[in-house]
Amino acid sequence: MTTYSGYFRFNIGDIVRCRGFVGEAPLLVFRQKEERCGDLEGERVAEHQFLEVASDAAQKLGIRLGKVTVVPTRPGRELPCYIIVIEQDNVPGLDIAQQFLGEIDRSLRASNFLYSASRREKVLGPLRLRRIPTGAWAKFIQEEVERRGTGEAQYKHPGLVQDPQWLEQFQPIDCVLLQDA
Repeated sequence: MTTYSGYFRFNIGDIVRCRGFVGEAPLLVFRQKEERCGDLEGERVAEHQFLEVASDAAQKLGIRLGKVTVVPTRPGRELPCYIIVIEQDNVPGLDIAQQFLGEIDRSLRASNFLYSASRREKVLGPLRLRRIPTGAWAKFIQEEVERRGTGEAQYKHPGLVQDPQWLEQFQPIDCVLLQDA
């Protein structure tokens, strides 16, 4: 952000959108942190884009979606892909898990041309859903709050995490792979 004269005041790494003005002051809406954008093969999936399509997919399927995080990763000799982490009680059955992944994939293809091209050309692998035990997010949040020495009010759940090693702190129940048609 800058002052009226253009002096650079705050480099906080936030991406904001101007939704209008109140008098001459811009009305800014927070979108995401600058570094929270997946880019495995040039597709550039933004954190807010992922969170919106996940929320829409859950609403369409009647799922109560709690915390969710996506992690772009390159799993060994397989195609790079996105791993979505949720608690098992959000998507308890394998059928609904496949439908959830399918809805997210369709929405990302429709809203992100580069994601669609990467999936179509098979340079980006299918989405994966890593289900973790119910209560795992609460434990993670408590540990983060204690590590940072802040209150829960200061905690902002990450919708996208760049580091695949971040996944190692969660013991998955299973991992569901989107079955491509």
